Amino acid sequence: LDGIRACLIRSPRTGNRLLASKSLKRIPNLHIRHSIESSQLPDWLDGELIVGDTFGATTSAVMSINGEPNFHYWVFDYLPSGPQEFWINRHDRMQRELAKYEKLYSWFHVMQQTVIEDLPQLDAFYHNSQVLGHEGVILKHPRRIYVYGKCTLSGQACLKIKPTLDADAVVTGFEELMHN
Repeated sequence: LDGIRACLIRSPRTGNRLLASKSLKRIPNLHIRHSIESSQLPDWLDGELIVGDTFGATTSAVMSINGEPNFHYWVFDYLPSGPQEFWINRHDRMQRELAKYEKLYSWFHVMQQTVIEDLPQLDAFYHNSQVLGHEGVILKHPRRIYVYGKCTLSGQACLKIKPTLDADAVVTGFEELMHN
């Protein structure tokens, strides 16, 4: 899903629950933040916030402080025992322990994940994800620990596959041109 990454964590400094981005900055929208931080959800969730049908709609709503958007929080990882636990164990615990919250909160969803056994199965799964309009797929090694930030090929913990190339950039300046 192409949304805004959101982790429900506990601050080591204050002990408060925080809904934070992948760079550990608080999610700006007060309605979303309050809804999730004050919920009964357990700490140490990792997922994506989605609003509407496009990434632009999501970004606009999640990054605006005010407003009460109809949001969805899709959780794809759960780390109650910390990052050293293998993905397959975290996944099994997530499926067992988090399903009950989908009944409590209409905006909360546990992302279904599929074990891929071979390349033809991966090809079919990837093709189906494209048909459904997803950004791509994330492959996770079942016997690797949690990786903070972006995954790398050399780390072998997870790999993102998507049809387009994207990159980060820094704007170093601009010039405004006015036309009469």
